Amino acid sequence: MIIPMTSENIQYARSLLSQGRREEMYLYIAGKGHRYATLASGVSEGNMLSGLIALEFLETTAGSDGIVLNQARIDEVRNSMALAYLNTLDQIAFGNGGIIDREIKADEAWEFHNQAFRLLGFSEDSWTVNTPFTLIENQSEREQLWSDLLRSDGRLLADGVSGRVLLATVIKNSGNDLTGGLYWLQRMANRDVVSAAFARLSTEPMLYNPTADIGQQSFGLVAFYQSLIWDVFDGEINQDQVRLYLGSIESPQYNLGNALNFDPERIGNKYANEMLGDSGQNMRTATISMAA
Repeated sequence: MIIPMTSENIQYARSLLSQGRREEMYLYIAGKGHRYATLASGVSEGNMLSGLIALEFLETTAGSDGIVLNQARIDEVRNSMALAYLNTLDQIAFGNGGIIDREIKADEAWEFHNQAFRLLGFSEDSWTVNTPFTLIENQSEREQLWSDLLRSDGRLLADGVSGRVLLATVIKNSGNDLTGGLYWLQRMANRDVVSAAFARLSTEPMLYNPTADIGQQSFGLVAFYQSLIWDVFDGEINQDQVRLYLGSIESPQYNLGNALNFDPERIGNKYANEMLGDSGQNMRTATISMAA
C-alpha cells in the first residue's frame, strides 16, 4: 500500500542522497510502500540477486562497448540513477498537486534509466529490462511486465520468479528483434551472472535466518566458494559479493536488520565465532586476503 508523499518528503530523500546515504534514501521511500525503491536498493548496495545480476549485466554490456567499469564508475551510475529516480518522483508530484500517491510506471522507469545511462556515456541497453521493454510492442503488456517485476520483495525466490518472467518475455517476443533478443540472452548467460546467483545463495539463508544450523551455514560456505570460482574465470572478484558474505557471517542484522527485527543480544557481532567457530574466522581471513 502506497503512503502518499509530498515534495517535502522527496526533498528529505534528496538530502539523504547528498549526504552519501543512498541506501537510507531508498529505504525511506520503500517505507512509504514504493516497491521500486526496494529493488533499486538491491542494485545500489548489491545485496539482492536481481541487484547483483543487474550490476553484472551492466559490466558485460559496458565491456562489449569498450568501457572499463571500475568501482568509481559503478558508484557514479548508482548515484545518477538515484537522482533520476527522485527527479521522476518530483515530476509525478508536480502533475498531481504536490502528491506522490502511486508507484512509478513502466515508461517512467524506462525513461529515467535511459536518461541516466545516456548522461554517463553508457548504452541504454545496459539495463536488464531495456531489451524486454523494447521487444514488447504493446504498452499495456509492458505495464503488466513492470507490475510483475515489482511484486518481488528482493528475496531469492521472488527474484528468481522475476528472472523467469523476463526470460519468458524475451523468448516470446524475440521475433520482433531476434538479434536484440539473442544479445540479451548472451549477456544473461555469462559466468558473472552464475557467480551472482551462487553469491546470493551463500548469504540469504543466514541473513534471513539468524539461527541457521550448521547445514545451512555449510551450504552458504560452499555456495560462496562456488561464486568465487566462477569469478576467477574472468580474473576478478566481485567486492559486493565478498562484503555481503562477510556481513552475513559476522552480523545477520547487516543492512536489513531493522526491518528483520533480529535480536542483537542473542546474535551480536560475534556471530562468526559463536556459530561458525574458528573455521568461520579462518574463512573470513582467507576471503579478505583474496579480495585485497
